[in-house]
Amino acid sequence: MIGIDEARKQAAKFAKRRWCRLNGSESRYKSEWCFDTQDPSGRPVARNLPFILVDMGTGAVRDVYLPSDEGFRILHGKTPLEED
Repeated sequence: MIGIDEARKQAAKFAKRRWCRLNGSESRYKSEWCFDTQDPSGRPVARNLPFILVDMGTGAVRDVYLPSDEGFRILHGKTPLEED
């Protein structure tokens, strides 16, 4: 199983290749870690930025954009991580 720290590292590398960065918002969606992204400058932008998902079992990384059916399911179905 992939822990949140390893998933965060993988997601950050993946985000960099997509010209965005992680914004610190982390959650779970089904059996995947879900990371929100932002523009590298930190400014609000009018472009579509992806959710980056890391599979908890395999560590496979993928991105999902809105508007899409899966993107809206993630938006409404993610579960916040509990604070330690």
